[in-house]
Amino acid sequence: MYEKQGVENGWSVYSLLGNCLRTSKTCSVFHLLNLNKMKKNMALADRIIRLLIVVLIGLLFYIQIIGGMFAFILLALGGIFLLTSFIGFCPLYALFGISTCKTKDQN
Repeated sequence: MYEKQGVENGWSVYSLLGNCLRTSKTCSVFHLLNLNKMKKNMALADRIIRLLIVVLIGLLFYIQIIGGMFAFILLALGGIFLLTSFIGFCPLYALFGISTCKTKDQN
């Protein structure tokens, strides 16, 4: 009943949910969406810079320096920056193979 539904990369919501039901494991949203496999690729400085940009965008919107469609585009970008700052993972960095985190091999 909860078989793989022909998804090319080998998983689907049905197969993941079926795995959880068959093994009696507690599954969270992170397991169902494979969010637990995301490795951090943002350093602390990168995260702080993004948070400062979010604060700046919010301040500019609040005092009505920016407005209209441009403001909503910046607010959406700010929301993405906020989310990626808290998670520590940027999908675009992963797409281009960028990581600002220091590895243990570098001294």
